[in-house]
Amino acid sequence: MKYLFCIPVFLLIFSCEKGPGDELLIDSLVEVEMAEAAVGGGEQVVLHCKTLKEYICYDYVIGYDRNGDGDVIRIDFQHIAPGASQQCASAVGPARASINLGNLENGEYAIELNNGKQLNKGTLEVSDKELILNFPKQTGIDILTPVVLR
Repeated sequence: MKYLFCIPVFLLIFSCEKGPGDELLIDSLVEVEMAEAAVGGGEQVVLHCKTLKEYICYDYVIGYDRNGDGDVIRIDFQHIAPGASQQCASAVGPARASINLGNLENGEYAIELNNGKQLNKGTLEVSDKELILNFPKQTGIDILTPVVLR
């Protein structure tokens, strides 16, 4: 009977979540905030992304792949991994990624934000007055700022 208290401690130590240095599959909704940043004398469109789930290391990043050319932008969120320092900041927090889409000319762009096998197709409208990120259906993502005034 006195060893029953050891079972929860044992389970806590050897939980399912991997430790620092390991890549994890994305098992969370990804929240996306669109912004504009001044870089090198020009305005760049940036997507600030973070997981809804909090992980054991505060400095985890969302690994992603960016493809596309011309009027097509495709971003595939692939995994969660330790940040550049490869150290685990001993605090709980979401994994993050900042994706610079560059200095986009006025027009409409086809954009995909895919979270694993959850595919999302939408548009990014760029004008002198505003940026509009339009995703009629969102699975595995949540667009927090669909409109940014310029």
